Amino acid sequence: MKICEIATHNLYVPYVTRELNRVCDVCLILRKSKNEKVGNIYRNIKFHSFNKKSIVGHIKIIKSIKKVETNTDIFLIHYLNPYFALLLSLNIFKKPVAWLCYGSDIENRNLQKWIVKRALKKIDLIVVESSTQKRKIVTEYGIHPSKIRNMIWWSIDDVFWHCFEKNKDKKVLREKWGIEGKYVIFSPRALKPLYNHDILLRAIGMMKNKKDIHVVLSGRRVNKKYKDKLKKIVREEKLNVLFLNRTLTPSEMAELYSLSLINVNIPKHDGVARSIVEGMLCGSIPLLNSRIDVYREFFNYKSVVFVDPIPNRVAYGIDYVINNIYNTNNYKTFKKININIVSKNFDWKRNMSILYEEISKISGGVSK
Repeated sequence: MKICEIATHNLYVPYVTRELNRVCDVCLILRKSKNEKVGNIYRNIKFHSFNKKSIVGHIKIIKSIKKVETNTDIFLIHYLNPYFALLLSLNIFKKPVAWLCYGSDIENRNLQKWIVKRALKKIDLIVVESSTQKRKIVTEYGIHPSKIRNMIWWSIDDVFWHCFEKNKDKKVLREKWGIEGKYVIFSPRALKPLYNHDILLRAIGMMKNKKDIHVVLSGRRVNKKYKDKLKKIVREEKLNVLFLNRTLTPSEMAELYSLSLINVNIPKHDGVARSIVEGMLCGSIPLLNSRIDVYREFFNYKSVVFVDPIPNRVAYGIDYVINNIYNTNNYKTFKKININIVSKNFDWKRNMSILYEEISKISGGVSK
């Protein structure tokens, strides 16, 4: 089977691409930033990359699709952004199409939602992470359930699975990152309003023991205006905050998760965020937005703490983790339950085998 993947470069694409390339012929048409270097990441993969901010680049993507189509059995699209949705709506693809839903790509409104709705009718297989996403696609986009397959299709780097076995001394790691607070809170999502970092900072500002808390904010994608807003809150509330505005390696992420007591994910909407799972494997307690149904589908009160995304409720959740989990025997229980949950749901080889099987069905089952 010959697969052509269409994607914008992100954390998930290399894992899926390399795994599928083990069992079939894969080529990749990639949108990326102009100065983003990805050659080593996609080693041994045939790929064509184009500047995602260039009109000429987008025209070239269409030409590349038509060029490879003759020798392609199926197209696999990562994340249905407006551009990819428009290509589907315009009937650019003449071969079967599968789509890996990231969750946020179905949180659209107005014209964008209309385009995505038209695009979904052109797709032969939809792969979602959760039953929650499946229901949304069926009810809001009018897609028949038979087109949708529910599975976790992404991988977790091995460094997280073996984090405790290979972890360095915590004191050494604290010195490396310049972290002094008694309690470390890691909010690993991009610095964008979507992820509600401002609510987290306001929450900590309300706490009596805020001087004991050190917040770490990471994420390579930064909304400058929003970052300025966060810095203003830091000054007003006199908080200890470490801003890391660069791409971190898996090992660096594992170090920060291992240092952190709490891993905060309280966005406006989300899929099954990999950052939650990574933190769970490293012993960081997830503090999650209680209003996100996908979170409730995979995690429960025995493994995470749910809070409404309101400063006083987030503050209460942080206080609960410190006093009712960390400073009691419950902390070890939480860590054990979390590792078991991840082991059960995120079996990479099993999930990739299922994905390959489903893709083969709509491509006619052509073997390599």
